[in-house]
Amino acid sequence: MNSYSDPKVSIIIPTYNEAENIEILIKKLVNVLESINVGFEILVVDDNSPDGTCSIVKQISRRDPRIKCILRINEKGLASAVVEGLRQAKGSYIVVMDADLQHPPEVVPRLLKTIDEGADLAVASRYAEGGGVEGWSKTRLIMSRVGTILVSLLIDEASKTTDPLSGFFAVRRDKIIIDSLKPKGFKILLEILVRHKNLRVVDVPYVFSTRYRGMSKLDAGVITDFLRVAWASYLSFKIHLLGLIGIVLYFMFVGLFFIVGINAIQSLLLGAITGSAISFLLLFYFLRGEEDRGKYIRRFVSGFALSVGFIVSLSSLVFIYTGLYVMVCMLVSCIILFLIKIIISKKY
Repeated sequence: MNSYSDPKVSIIIPTYNEAENIEILIKKLVNVLESINVGFEILVVDDNSPDGTCSIVKQISRRDPRIKCILRINEKGLASAVVEGLRQAKGSYIVVMDADLQHPPEVVPRLLKTIDEGADLAVASRYAEGGGVEGWSKTRLIMSRVGTILVSLLIDEASKTTDPLSGFFAVRRDKIIIDSLKPKGFKILLEILVRHKNLRVVDVPYVFSTRYRGMSKLDAGVITDFLRVAWASYLSFKIHLLGLIGIVLYFMFVGLFFIVGINAIQSLLLGAITGSAISFLLLFYFLRGEEDRGKYIRRFVSGFALSVGFIVSLSSLVFIYTGLYVMVCMLVSCIILFLIKIIISKKY
């Protein structure tokens, strides 16, 4: 069969108000994909953009039937747009990318090659060795790195890649169970990682470019939406976040006991008992109705107990041998524990 009816690669591009960029992107993609002699289709999934993005794609489609626009009238959201593209894609390899040219089309052949070499999921990563970003301020870069590290620590499956919040990746079509996906928010890669735990994931470094034209859609509302979706959808995120809340409570109670005149070592122990008790009550409340609740509670109890035990023990030693203020001792212990967890998550 020819590449029009039986493409090997389906490129899925979710769009909203990308009229200024979409024609340029499609032209670049066609040139890149034709240069490696692979059958392909480009599916632009548009959420009824008022700037006429889909009309532009349909004009291109009249000249080249490999280019198609899937117009969604009553639905919104990047993740659900990608899932709609997955449902209609014909290719055995799927590439997902943004329309704003921040994801360079020239990287697509490297993603496909990585899949050919045995990966189930190839992630274009800004943070793998050799990757990077262009045009970002130091503040935005630091915030992005910290956010990525926190997501990797709070959601277990995110640690499979150095860039779990990437929107640029390739995946084998037969490795995705579409009905298992719960497309909310805008981070579809994270959703795929969480719902498909046995994927062989390989990072492909790339440089994230500056937006070609138009306005960025990343704002505080998007970040808030991500946190809301992560809490509602990802159990490991909920468990780790409750553990973090427990550590904060531990700090508060140790400080309170110390302020009222209880000595440092006793404050550390009493704070651990009180903070742990409240954390376990919160866990039982928020995990009600969850499948395998008992397994996750046992996991939380063991992990939290180890963390608190580590902080109590190390804080006591630091206090005894240095005489530092007890809260400083706890802060040092928490930083050491945090670094250990980062190292473990990266290694395993």
